[in-house]
Amino acid sequence: MPNFRLIDAPTEVFYAKALATIAVGDALKFGSGGVDVAGDGNTVDAFALSGGSSGTYVKCGRGVMQVVGLADTGVNFAAGDQVYLAAGQKLDAGSATNKSLGTCIPGEDPATAGLVVFTFDPYASFTHA
Repeated sequence: MPNFRLIDAPTEVFYAKALATIAVGDALKFGSGGVDVAGDGNTVDAFALSGGSSGTYVKCGRGVMQVVGLADTGVNFAAGDQVYLAAGQKLDAGSATNKSLGTCIPGEDPATAGLVVFTFDPYASFTHA
């Protein structure tokens, strides 16, 4: 199963950075030389809709859209909570200076380590205090 699943994603194509190995559903970050897989606490700029490796082009979802991801173990979200990227391409409550991926939108709290639906907005500027 992909790390993230996109709902009605606007798409763009980006060049995979040297040494990058990108799988469908990976959260991605922009850097010099192209896109790469984002890590814990990184700002997420897009999500992979196709896989690719160094020197290939990757179809990405980028823009305001709904995304489904997996909460990290022991983390619950309620509607309206900010969602952040954790290790292993999972979601957590973030820490100081992390940039939010978006806002949790389910009508009920997902179970611990459950699926989380959130609105991704790469243009938002909410940073964890």
